[in-house]
Amino acid sequence: MWGTGVPRRNDAEAGYASLAAMVLCAAVSILCAGLLTLDYAQKKQAERQFYRLRQAEAINAAVLRFAGDIVYAPDRDEITADTTIDNPDGPAWRVHLVAQSEATKWPFGRIDEVSDVTLAHVTRLSRDDVLARAKAGHDDCVLSLFSDFGFADPARDRPRGKGALFISTAKDGEIWRIRAVSGNRVEERRVRFLGETTHVFALLSKEEFSLGEMPDCTDLIATQ
Repeated sequence: MWGTGVPRRNDAEAGYASLAAMVLCAAVSILCAGLLTLDYAQKKQAERQFYRLRQAEAINAAVLRFAGDIVYAPDRDEITADTTIDNPDGPAWRVHLVAQSEATKWPFGRIDEVSDVTLAHVTRLSRDDVLARAKAGHDDCVLSLFSDFGFADPARDRPRGKGALFISTAKDGEIWRIRAVSGNRVEERRVRFLGETTHVFALLSKEEFSLGEMPDCTDLIATQ
């Protein structure tokens, strides 16, 4: 009998074809899974970036609000506050804020004039340790006592209070360090108050780091 003209595959050929199809399907599945994994990773990364953007906006808003409060606050060396900033995408942001007057601290340039006895009253750190930790940055233990903008008398037991040069209810011209903490994010700014209602301060410096990077301040003896 004449055939149809279409060659017939034997069982071996059919098996190879089935195996090839399975391999192809497996390869496509792996590719699809890889693409899905990549897409998921990119999505999570975008979500994290969006979260940090929103967090930064909340911190900025909190700092601006806090700066306005500092200007008219009673004449103190340190001011603290806790505030919440509305979040359209979820729970409100909670921000803890601390502001310190830089002028009331000892100047780093005169650290040698602070006696060993005076230094021992405020910290267990040696003079060399103070300088080393200051160079490392964002060390609240050291930066609460010393500043490049400090004017406190090194002969005094602990820097406190403003001199006559810095008495101003609006704090015009004063330099302050403002630290804002939200979740695990810490932002620290040094600002100079300008005495203007529409432009409260000029930004001198800004640092960002994680809460885990902040050192333990048990070295600092909190005496007054």
